[in-house]
Amino acid sequence: MMILKRLTILCVILMGSFTSQAQQVGLNSQYMFNTFLLNPAVAGSKQYIPIHTSVRKQWVGINEGPVSQSVTAHGYNGYNFGLGGGIFNETTGPTRRTGLNFSTAYHLVLKGNASRQQQMTMSFGLAATLTQHVLDKNALTTYLPNDPTILSAYNSTLIPDVNFGFLLHKGNRWEVGMSAMSLVQTRVDIYNLGNQVRNKLVRNYFLHGSYTFDVSKNFKIQPSLVFRMIEALPMQFDINTRFIIQEKYWAGFSYRHNDAISAMVGLNIYRFRFGYSYDFTLSDMRNFSAGSHEIALTYFIHGEGKGFQSNKSQSRSRYRPTPSF
Repeated sequence: MMILKRLTILCVILMGSFTSQAQQVGLNSQYMFNTFLLNPAVAGSKQYIPIHTSVRKQWVGINEGPVSQSVTAHGYNGYNFGLGGGIFNETTGPTRRTGLNFSTAYHLVLKGNASRQQQMTMSFGLAATLTQHVLDKNALTTYLPNDPTILSAYNSTLIPDVNFGFLLHKGNRWEVGMSAMSLVQTRVDIYNLGNQVRNKLVRNYFLHGSYTFDVSKNFKIQPSLVFRMIEALPMQFDINTRFIIQEKYWAGFSYRHNDAISAMVGLNIYRFRFGYSYDFTLSDMRNFSAGSHEIALTYFIHGEGKGFQSNKSQSRSRYRPTPSF
């Protein structure tokens, strides 16, 4: 029975690794704070430069379960252009996926005055990505010594690709975006055999949106959602709601279809935003896992002076907006 249980856990870990490779976009419960991870058109859409870091430990209680980290930053650079970039790392058992991306977005003002907070803006973004896929063969124990399939596998390979996105938003009030990841669908030749396994990256499609309701001067409610459409896999969706008090404290919950319910809390202190979330597993993984933890920290650089700036008129004066939740 113990052997069967260990085999079951191993299969689940490997399936999670393969699913992660299919998505090519790390799972993130606090995505609403950093939709730049999902959509390159978000680059430069804020009135400040957010430097966002996150660490996620998935499936606590399972050895070598998925662990991911990411660091991103983006800002408005004037002349209707935004720039951004980031690095990410995800480890699952003997596999690791590490990469970086560079994004640029063009912003077209549809309606509004000189204040970017009041403008309705449409933006289009394009991102170039480079990902290293690593397999630690020394961490594998095979039934057959010197298994030729494992011996011939590549230790690592570099995969370039391209992402595209569209975003329509009005300041921090509301936003609707769509994006497509892995447009090139680069092939990954996992094994160095005469009859190679052809494994190409599949496209990922995202539709996301949010709206902030002012219930009172010191209380806001922000619902948001995201749909994930992955070729050859069923569609997934997240539904989220956050309750914001005095633009400083917040709490919320999220439902991920057939996967988990997340509880989230956080606070805003000066130029820092801290968030923590815990996922209660709903799938069969609950028999082996004690849930998932995620910590996120954002530092805000206000748009002033040259370089990343809010707009030409604001570049001549000090521009210090209060970062909105």
